[in-house]
Amino acid sequence: AAPMTRMGNLALQRAAFLSAKKLEREWEKWAEGEARRARMDAKKQSEYSQRLQERLAQQSHCKNDPGEGQCETWASEWKKPLDEPEPSEPIEKPARDPGLETLVAAMKGKVLVHVHCYRADDMLDMLALSDEVGFKVRSFHHALEAYKLRGELASRGGIGVSTWADWWGFKLEAYDGIPENAALVHESGGRAIIH
Repeated sequence: AAPMTRMGNLALQRAAFLSAKKLEREWEKWAEGEARRARMDAKKQSEYSQRLQERLAQQSHCKNDPGEGQCETWASEWKKPLDEPEPSEPIEKPARDPGLETLVAAMKGKVLVHVHCYRADDMLDMLALSDEVGFKVRSFHHALEAYKLRGELASRGGIGVSTWADWWGFKLEAYDGIPENAALVHESGGRAIIH
């Protein structure tokens, strides 16, 4: 069952981001393994090509000068086949998970994170989570209590507060909203946006 508390919601969000970090590490490990495999395949192919070129050069030399002393030794080596190396099997990729991949993209800054909330404690919890797992909040939407943490928001730079100009008090979460919210956020150096 879904959580019924703010603490439970945050715990699920944290678990999702930590799962995304795990998936990211699995893909990084896969990429490193594939790169190592490709390097080894290229090295084997290069060594084969080098041996083949040496053999062809020896055969050409002995064709032009069959009495050369080394030709007999080389000819015995030519009896051994030069087998071109087969490419190694690719490493199995980790399982895909579009939801977790989106969170990975958020942590890498490729997806802008917008958070729906009203209360200051919810915003602070999300900022703590963002610090822990490494994503940036682009904007808090509604954010009727942003004025309570306007200094924190301004100090982080670039976090928007997308709020109303004249709507508050319509439910429990909105009781501490004030009409001066956007102005106070702006005055403190924050990014206030009216929606």
